[in-house]
Amino acid sequence: MNRLKLFFSAVLIMCCISAWAGGDWTILEQPTCSTYGTMQNPANTSELRLVPKLAHQFGDDGKCTVCGDLDPDFTVDENGVLTKYNGAGGDVVLPDFVKAIADNAFYRNDKITSVTGAKVTSIGYQGFNHASNLVSVSFPELTTVGQYAFQDCKKLTTVTAPKLTTVDYMGFSECKALTSITSSAVTTLGDYAFYQCEALASFDASNVTTVGNSAFGYTSALKSIEMPKVTTMGYTVFAGSGVKSILLTDSVKTVQTNSLPDRMTVNYPCDTDIDALKAGLKNAYKPNFVQLPHSFEDGICTLCGADEAEVLLAEAKTTASAAVNALAGVDDSDEVKAIIEKALADIETAENEAAV
Repeated sequence: MNRLKLFFSAVLIMCCISAWAGGDWTILEQPTCSTYGTMQNPANTSELRLVPKLAHQFGDDGKCTVCGDLDPDFTVDENGVLTKYNGAGGDVVLPDFVKAIADNAFYRNDKITSVTGAKVTSIGYQGFNHASNLVSVSFPELTTVGQYAFQDCKKLTTVTAPKLTTVDYMGFSECKALTSITSSAVTTLGDYAFYQCEALASFDASNVTTVGNSAFGYTSALKSIEMPKVTTMGYTVFAGSGVKSILLTDSVKTVQTNSLPDRMTVNYPCDTDIDALKAGLKNAYKPNFVQLPHSFEDGICTLCGADEAEVLLAEAKTTASAAVNALAGVDDSDEVKAIIEKALADIETAENEAAV
């Protein structure tokens, strides 16, 4: 396609030259995108004129396919780090030789609306900070978002970064329009990582192990979250957020005071060591623990290995015990007591038979 463009550009320039020169001049040296050409007046061979340069034709590698010059829109160092963007803005596609975005590279750039970087693996300090018209970014190889990298990008709605593992201090803070982050690889969230991301209604935290202070503070649209691998949580992680329930397991080791809102519902899988989970949440204020249902397949739970019949019997026993105890609280006569004792004995007999 670039060669085709180059051909038509050359034809157009030749036509313009002919009209400009006032006749059929002879081309002595063809122009390129880096050098002028020359032409000669056949009626007066001593009369020479310059032929204008051709336009650059940049490929995916950011180099001109004709002369090899680098695209002037991007200032990139020898390590493939984009240090400055010089282009007109709009939808920006970074050349494949750009491997990282330096500190402040797009700081306060109000011209860019989207950025795609196929080979970018990291974004530095304030890389896109206050890019006021940035709506979406796509970085399929990105692993690290630096401090303040996208802070206060108020129009940013979509982030596609499937390999993202680390969001540093205030990486996406105050991105009030952010609704979608495509990444399930995140392991570390720094302090205030998504602070005041008011429109963020969901986030895949299935691989997150560390959550910093107020990482989800004031994420009002976020109602629940699952963190089965988290080990450490900082202070006031969900302060002012809409989160009412969280899934945790016995992976939790350290949770700071006020990390979870008071009386938050803590869901946990059936294979969780509940005592270990409670020990990890010792600083949380009166969490409401709820075991998630078993996942039975052919009569056996795929998570904890429990027998379905035994589980159902135990649940029946619990329900029956609660019922007879409630009855005892209403009527403590000898007749009622006899009924209760017989009911409990029948449950125990059924349980023993199931075990055999």
